[in-house]
Amino acid sequence: YAAEVTSILLQASPAVRLEAGSGLMDALLRCLAKYRKHTPDDEIEMEYLENIVDSVCMLATTPAGKRAFVECEGVELLVLLQKQPQVCRLLSLKILDYALSPPPPPPSQQPPPQPGGSVDAADTNREPHAIARRYIDNMGLKYLFAILMHRGGPAVKKLHKRYPETDERAVSCIAWLLRLTERGSPPHWRVLAKFVPSAADSLSWKPHVDRIVELNAAWAERVRDADDQFARRANDDDYDDNGAEERYLARMDSGLFALQMADIVVAFVAQEQQPAVRIEQQLRRKGRSMAAVQSELTEYISTRAAGTLGAGSTNAVASADSGLSGILERL
Repeated sequence: YAAEVTSILLQASPAVRLEAGSGLMDALLRCLAKYRKHTPDDEIEMEYLENIVDSVCMLATTPAGKRAFVECEGVELLVLLQKQPQVCRLLSLKILDYALSPPPPPPSQQPPPQPGGSVDAADTNREPHAIARRYIDNMGLKYLFAILMHRGGPAVKKLHKRYPETDERAVSCIAWLLRLTERGSPPHWRVLAKFVPSAADSLSWKPHVDRIVELNAAWAERVRDADDQFARRANDDDYDDNGAEERYLARMDSGLFALQMADIVVAFVAQEQQPAVRIEQQLRRKGRSMAAVQSELTEYISTRAAGTLGAGSTNAVASADSGLSGILERL
């Protein structure tokens, strides 16, 4: 009951999330650590675990929560959880996705600065970058790509069927790792190396590229179907001022955000010659093209820059989108 109430409060109230101290994050991570080698015994315990995960995710949406997550060694715990073929392997990916995403704009009624202190914009940018570096340094990429490729026995494959959103989470995490690490830096290259042939790994890069393109094409088809359905409804009904927003929300429900995250990964990987050739081949086989990827990314950047339809802007997001614009220009 305590876990359920905590989850409800954190999801319902931005003020509660802002006021929560690092002690709550530490307590939640301690509860989560139990499942490093333990699977919930029944549905009640499973619900408890999911409430704990949701609470950590909500705390990780604030700068202070991200900072507490790093200080309490939450990144290291995620890597340990992903090592085991337990249900927490997939649930931990949800936490990583929230932790890597830059915090949203603060609410209008945020607490005033403490006397003698100030809110440094750089503080809200620093934590996602630190989380990305720590995850890479702790060998998390090995397990992240194992999840992406559905590697594991029958038990793991059964888990993927129970949590179909895992693919979206994995691609989103890879996209943020590429965006939050400086281009040309060792951490960035360690992510990119999963898609690029090298002396150390000359085989797995092709399946990784093919998997990203496969997911990209699948989500593009779902979004295209949503567009077609909306167009038919628009012809039948009166088109009002809310039509653009309704169309955007329908596309989001069908997987637009997942498609955009896959586009981001494709854009970064396509900067390298050999992967770029394979990407273009695989896209053509799926009835897609790099021009479509460019168009979708242009829409993504312009929507976030405009701050419309709920896409708020922060310095962290603006910085990441600026780097993405440079990548897009080189495609």
